[in-house]
Amino acid sequence: MQVDEPEHHPTVSDQMVQVMTDWGVDTVFGMVGHSNLGFADAMRRAEEAGKLRYFGVRHEGAAAFARLCGGEGFRATTPAEVAPAIAAGLAATGTAIVEILTDPMET
Repeated sequence: MQVDEPEHHPTVSDQMVQVMTDWGVDTVFGMVGHSNLGFADAMRRAEEAGKLRYFGVRHEGAAAFARLCGGEGFRATTPAEVAPAIAAGLAATGTAIVEILTDPMET
């Protein structure tokens, strides 16, 4: 049984994915969690539209494996490091992996 989705209104996550694809990002490795479901859903819509390929990983070690395959790696372990790590990943000239492991209660 197919469930019809309600009409979609673009979100900030949709805009982030649009910028990524406009800049030539065509492949994303990522780990979905409760804190990034909106971003994951935006990537799903972009994948369905043929704009990128998304590979879900079940452990951050799999993202490290992608780095060993030729990608640049950026890691954020505090909330203050998140924006610079994402910016560095988006500015990379080739494949880039951004690993974010933070405590949301940390300032």
